[in-house]
Amino acid sequence: MFLILILFSATNPPKFLFYKKFRRAVNSHNPKNFSTKFMGYQLSIIDNNFYNTSTEFSILVNSVEPFIRFFK
Repeated sequence: MFLILILFSATNPPKFLFYKKFRRAVNSHNPKNFSTKFMGYQLSIIDNNFYNTSTEFSILVNSVEPFIRFFK
């Protein structure tokens, strides 16, 4: 289970493109703790070492939409 904090540095891109590239980034890194930047976004992903049954991504978008949740 990952907690994802996104700090905006630009206006938000089309969401389907963002989700696609984000999932690709997460799948390629298979992270424990990492912070990376892509598409002008600063991402911090913290692994809480919970059960890996269904990996839940919580995306915090600062003022545009409060919470967007999707499952990998």
